[in-house]
Amino acid sequence: MKTCRFSRISNAVLSAFLAFLILGADCSAFGKTATPFPHRIISLLPSTTEMLFALGLSGRIVGDTTYCNYPKAALTLPKIGDINVNYERVIALHPDLIVVDSIGNRSAIARLKELKLPVFLISPTTYANTERSIMMLGLATGTSHKARALCAVMEAKRARALMIAHADRARNPRVFFVVDVSPLWTAGAGTYIDDLIHIAGGVNIAANIAGYAQYSKESLVAKQPDFIIASHRASVILHVDQFYQSLKASRSKHLASVSNDDTVMRPGPRLGDGLLEVARLIHPAVRK
Repeated sequence: MKTCRFSRISNAVLSAFLAFLILGADCSAFGKTATPFPHRIISLLPSTTEMLFALGLSGRIVGDTTYCNYPKAALTLPKIGDINVNYERVIALHPDLIVVDSIGNRSAIARLKELKLPVFLISPTTYANTERSIMMLGLATGTSHKARALCAVMEAKRARALMIAHADRARNPRVFFVVDVSPLWTAGAGTYIDDLIHIAGGVNIAANIAGYAQYSKESLVAKQPDFIIASHRASVILHVDQFYQSLKASRSKHLASVSNDDTVMRPGPRLGDGLLEVARLIHPAVRK
């Protein structure tokens, strides 16, 4: 099995980065006590919660959000709010590490810094950055061996997706991803969904816009993608709405939905599963 590209980075080099990633914490405290790694961890997003559990840290997670639903054990943890963080609850849990996403938790980061709480910042905006985030969390929590194993699995799935794309004679299919409808939302440049489409050998027709944004039906008609992939929650409407049924992708039976939104729309350890599903959806002629 292919090893994660980040496993080749020495722990010494990665340690140097930790000083930049721990915001508001006394970084000198790490490594000077009998228990140098954090033992009371809070997660502020479902994706970071999945990373922590996958690293085998279930016994050290003391709080997460109401949106955290995987694995099932995450449902039983004390909740510190949703998008709106209950800072009093966070303080009461006495965390020695709070894992945040630089985009998803942007509004909370400044307040957490003001409170001088130990915030660990990750930025899983691409497939590679998701692997990098897992590796950094592994280093910070003393689970680097597990992080390397997770990345190795993700790299194997990336390799399989590349093989599927290479085996398809119809190269570079033009793809549109429906995040939601009413209004129509998609994933543009700088998102991990855009990155999944690219790795899977597709071309995101919405790459001219940045981030997650509304997309006009007129633009969709003008560009006529070869494939339309919808989130599971949006797929019900797409399969009955006459507008979407009139598009080229639907007429070619190339309108499909992912089986699990979380594997595609959460940048965590299961993102490899989402990548493989995207590759299989846009290369239907390739034997799986």
